[in-house]
Amino acid sequence: MKVLRCECGAKAIWLEGASFDCLGCEICRTPFALKGEQRQFQSHKWAIVFDDEQGLIYTRCTICGIDNRLNI
Repeated sequence: MKVLRCECGAKAIWLEGASFDCLGCEICRTPFALKGEQRQFQSHKWAIVFDDEQGLIYTRCTICGIDNRLNI
């Protein structure tokens, strides 16, 4: 497990592997990374998903896989 932080140090997460460029700090607009490996922050790329079991329509980021069930 590694501690990945944003550039300003306000937020941190524990992860096994690398973080995605769309997950990060809203304050400094940098993704979570090891010190010295900071990249450019990208916004989520949403795709519409239909859940057959529950009959729900929602959006999911195609990069990191996070769900946004409040959007639709």
